[in-house]
Amino acid sequence: GWRIDDLASKANLSRRTIMKIEKGDTSVTFANVLVLMDILGLSLRLIDLNLFVRPHNQITYQDENNVINNEDGWYE
Repeated sequence: GWRIDDLASKANLSRRTIMKIEKGDTSVTFANVLVLMDILGLSLRLIDLNLFVRPHNQITYQDENNVINNEDGWYE
C-alpha cells in the first residue's frame, strides 16, 4: 500500500488533496483524481450515453415496449 506522503509526492499533490480524495470530497478537481488513478494503475470506463437516451424523434409507450416515430416533432 501507499503512504499518503509518498502518494502525494509522486502525484505532485498536497497531502490535504490526497486526504480529500480518500474522503470523497467533491471539491477535488477531476484532473487530480485522474492523476491519482493513473499512479495507482486504475482506469475509468466511460459509457456511451446514447445507449440510454432515445433520439428525440422517438417516443416509447410506458406500458409497452413499442416505439413509434414522431415525424413532426411537435413535442420538442
